[in-house]
Amino acid sequence: MTRRTGRAPLLAAFGLLAALVASPATAGSCWADGRSSDSAEIAGLLARYAHMADAQDVAGFVGLFTEDGVWDLGDSGRFTGAEAIRGFFSKIPGGGRHVTSNYMIDVAADGTATARSYVVLMGLEEGKPVIRGGGSYADMLVRTGCTWKIRSRIFAPWKPAMPPAP
Repeated sequence: MTRRTGRAPLLAAFGLLAALVASPATAGSCWADGRSSDSAEIAGLLARYAHMADAQDVAGFVGLFTEDGVWDLGDSGRFTGAEAIRGFFSKIPGGGRHVTSNYMIDVAADGTATARSYVVLMGLEEGKPVIRGGGSYADMLVRTGCTWKIRSRIFAPWKPAMPPAP
């Protein structure tokens, strides 16, 4: 005797999956476990900042910011809004690598967050890696739907902790 199962079990499995995806537990939020995933999402956003900058991906880089985002580079300028950020970023020469670390991320219940991190800008001279600069970032972030964006990023270059020896 041959037993036929047909497509019913497969269709039932797809129906269950669709019900889970659309369930009230996940319909109002982006992640099933709520805010515990926000820090990981924000760390990913900040890593994409470094990768987009290093790849000189203008559209990708500008897309990391809110439309009214602020990119403050200290002595190099302060740029507010997508067009201003795009204008300055498109003029920056490439060739560097941003190495970011030591993220401190604080997520608020209202869909905002702050982050602090360190950055070292690496480059090559005569085929050897060199440090071109470094500093810290202070970020204000906002969740827009299921995506985190940079509302403001302030770069502060490292300064000597002590005056040079005489």
